[in-house]
Amino acid sequence: MLSLGFAAIALPGIWNGRVGKKDFDERLHPDLLPMAQKGRKFIILFDYETNPFTRWSVFQATLRTGKAIEAVGSACEVAQLPGMEKGVDDFVVARGDDASALLTAIIDDAKTLTDYQRSFYLSHRGLSNKYEPHIRVNVKYLSGSVELPESGLVVLDSDMGTGKTELLSKWRDSHPQSRFLNNGHRVNLLKNLANRLKTEMYSDLGYTGLAKATALSITIDSLHKLCTDSLTYGCVFIDEACQYLSHLLHSKTCKEHRAEILEVLEYIVYNAPLVVIADAHMDDVTVNFFRAMRPPEEKPFIIKNEWKNGDRPIYWYEGDNSSAIVAQISAALMRGEKVMVPSDSKRFIKKLEKSLSMRVVVEASIADCNLQPPPFNDNISDDPSQLPQKTDDKKRSGGTSQLPLKTDDKKTSDINQPAALILDKWGQPSSKIVVEDRGSNKQGCPHLSTERPSLRIWAIHSENSGSEENVTFIKDITNAVKSLDALLASPSLGTGVDIPEYHFDAVFGVFHAVSQTATECAQQLWRYRPKVPIHVWVAPRPPFGYKDTNATKIKERLLQTNEMTAFLIRIDRKTGRRGAEKDWALDAYCQIMASRHQSINNLRADLRNLLTEMGNIIIPVGAEENKLAQEQLKNAGIALDAAYYTAVASSNEISATEYRQRTSKDYLSPEEIFECEKFRIKDAYGMEVTSTLVQKDNSGKLIRAIADLEAILSEPDGRIVDPNTGSEYPAPPTLVAEKDRSERLKMPLCMDWGNYSASWLARFNLGLHGILKRLVAGVEVTALDPDLVRMTSIAKYCASHVKAILGFTVPPKCKPMWLLGVLVEQLGLKQVCHKVGPRGKQVKYYRLKQEELDFALAVMNHRANKRAFKEERMRQAAEDQARYQAAIQTRYGVAPPTYPRIHPPPNSIVPPLGEGVDTESENAVFEDFNPEDGDPTPIRDSVQQLRSGIKHGVDAIKDILQRWSEDRRWCAVLLLEKIAASELRMLEQMMPQFYTWLSL
Repeated sequence: MLSLGFAAIALPGIWNGRVGKKDFDERLHPDLLPMAQKGRKFIILFDYETNPFTRWSVFQATLRTGKAIEAVGSACEVAQLPGMEKGVDDFVVARGDDASALLTAIIDDAKTLTDYQRSFYLSHRGLSNKYEPHIRVNVKYLSGSVELPESGLVVLDSDMGTGKTELLSKWRDSHPQSRFLNNGHRVNLLKNLANRLKTEMYSDLGYTGLAKATALSITIDSLHKLCTDSLTYGCVFIDEACQYLSHLLHSKTCKEHRAEILEVLEYIVYNAPLVVIADAHMDDVTVNFFRAMRPPEEKPFIIKNEWKNGDRPIYWYEGDNSSAIVAQISAALMRGEKVMVPSDSKRFIKKLEKSLSMRVVVEASIADCNLQPPPFNDNISDDPSQLPQKTDDKKRSGGTSQLPLKTDDKKTSDINQPAALILDKWGQPSSKIVVEDRGSNKQGCPHLSTERPSLRIWAIHSENSGSEENVTFIKDITNAVKSLDALLASPSLGTGVDIPEYHFDAVFGVFHAVSQTATECAQQLWRYRPKVPIHVWVAPRPPFGYKDTNATKIKERLLQTNEMTAFLIRIDRKTGRRGAEKDWALDAYCQIMASRHQSINNLRADLRNLLTEMGNIIIPVGAEENKLAQEQLKNAGIALDAAYYTAVASSNEISATEYRQRTSKDYLSPEEIFECEKFRIKDAYGMEVTSTLVQKDNSGKLIRAIADLEAILSEPDGRIVDPNTGSEYPAPPTLVAEKDRSERLKMPLCMDWGNYSASWLARFNLGLHGILKRLVAGVEVTALDPDLVRMTSIAKYCASHVKAILGFTVPPKCKPMWLLGVLVEQLGLKQVCHKVGPRGKQVKYYRLKQEELDFALAVMNHRANKRAFKEERMRQAAEDQARYQAAIQTRYGVAPPTYPRIHPPPNSIVPPLGEGVDTESENAVFEDFNPEDGDPTPIRDSVQQLRSGIKHGVDAIKDILQRWSEDRRWCAVLLLEKIAASELRMLEQMMPQFYTWLSL
């Protein structure tokens, strides 16, 4: 640790930091007293342990040593290694060049003694002693052993496949007249439960059907669309409650309406007599969250089923990559076995499907006729010109892929001869496998030319899960899989689907420690209920570094960043420090994030422990790798990327209106996705969309980086004086401040704010503004540049703030050019260097790579032109609106509002629409308001369209307005004011920027 720049003290044992006896004369070791200055902070970092008895000893030693440190006036925190390495020295060696940054991140995430003590007793998985079960059973199926109470918050803590849904179905049968709401986080889960609980899907109902439905299934993303006035449910059921809560508070799909969803959920949960939440791995955070929405005097009713749905053999792969398990998948298919492959990575599923669908021609020397083709072909062309430009609809939507099958079931040895990919005349891989003896045929084995049948492979992931083919497939998945040899599934099929009948011979789980916790991985593995062998590979460590696991620090940093942004954009700190969320929602958000990070940081050990706790048998199979399989996956990924870049670049162009309409759809076809992506890229960069540009864009990461570059190159908008301290700060440019104001206006929850002003200030205070201006002007810098040295010193001193705001760790031995390289890369640029001086005394001079700089400057110019055009259009719209208002007042004597009405964020609890008026008696009024815009549609029909759109929400209103001229919009609104003012008031509440929309 000393070599990495940390001031470290090595203890000869965990108990040797203190002396004396507990509760008598225990004190800090005398050798440590000279360093224990008042106010100095000590961080305890002991070894990573898995044995329960050893962990308890480490816990006791840590607490007692920490209290001895605090007793002499020093501060103490506790950092914890994520594993699998035992000690910090092993950790540093295993991490290599990344050790400094990773270890710094772990130390920055240290907990206080109080938080450490609480976290030890409070497991991140499962219910604590705080919630003792009221009913404890050990049965395979709950429905035959327990009864639900008539009211209250009921918690079902029972393993997967133990009849939790059947228990609710039993309640439904005994309460046929009671209104029932089934709320979930995945469409597949909801559709599965809708069939079993006899409810109607929200997406299948119109406005009238929704009002009449007595049993409804709806996703959490759509919950804000419910009209909750005087609407209560006799029972609310939420399955997979832990994942549901994580989706509600963290998912990007809920971002725009998260506050409204929380309001509606709180209303429904509070008013329902019976609320049932169920999960196989229920935890305190989830129970606390729902308990906060119930009457304060109510205590949850806990039903605990201790029966474990385990007893499966788990073959555990410990290699650094997934090549060994991928080779086993191929080998199983070659043996004629049926397999299911769940994974936490959509990209892995697509790569595996691609590699398995490659048809190969194998040429080999055969000593006997008992050979099989190798599992993979490593000679896949990555040339985009050789890739098919379009695929059939069935393949894109989750259809079957092809792979040759073997002719017998005998195990064979490896084939040493090369394999080659053969394309047919249409550019598709050939379907024939030829095994040919090129050597002397001592065994008299005849020349073989065998055409083999094809494998039937079905892949489901987020890009195709909403297609008609997959909707039909998932609806009857038990029977649908009977025609398959392999089912590949991403987290889109992680919950809500059961395959209870035997078909697959093995399950192969491949998890990369990116997005899913151990419990979520186990959920995927258990979608297939029969007890068959399970093969599991988990990445040894997260690919993007370790994340914060301290919920207290996560909350503190979030609120501090919010407060700084509020100050910078001139919002009162008391109102801008937080969002409109309730404390219990923010606390749950931070606790869930910390718990998820803790699991993902060491997913391999966490999942193995969970599978062991579930009663399974772990069988280690070693850490071997298969280079052929690894190369095959790599080439499949290259082929997929090339095909994607080509597909986007060659897709049709669409208008801005079509793009906005598609963004509101639940599912888009592949062609529509490509067209939308092409529009986004062309609009963002202002240039022709080519395959190279699609690749450079990297799913929008580059344009976001260039936006940050544009911000930091802009001059500050004056200075701001902190009234509390008198300190002066540079004010962020208008384009940055307006972005923050817009987010705070649209999204009242602080978890969803980008805090761009705080990021800008962090870069500016580091001195990046001045350094970048010099680099953009063509100046070269060296590592001894005074501005760079100063920036490095500031970054080291403010390392925790840099990590919290800019997202990277500053190591103690940070080098100036490394720091500049990281900051420049975040802005979409690259540096190049050359050496100057005689041999042995050469100095490296760094400058920006001209190609990336020219590209960024061209894009920034396009963005500036777009802003100027928008400002001019808004100015003209304001002038046109003023003239139009004057004309309308002169002609009709009716003056529309001169400025948009400002309302607080809607809470989604709106009154139902009234009966309206008899439009037939208002013909004279309609005729007076007919616009002269060339549209033959009577204004009466337009008003009816608008009123109908109010019933279906904001998206419907926007679609209607986009199709009308500005005259028709204003005429329809003015007429609505005259005949149904209450509906217009409700529309204004739904859309605070409604009148701005009329003039766009």
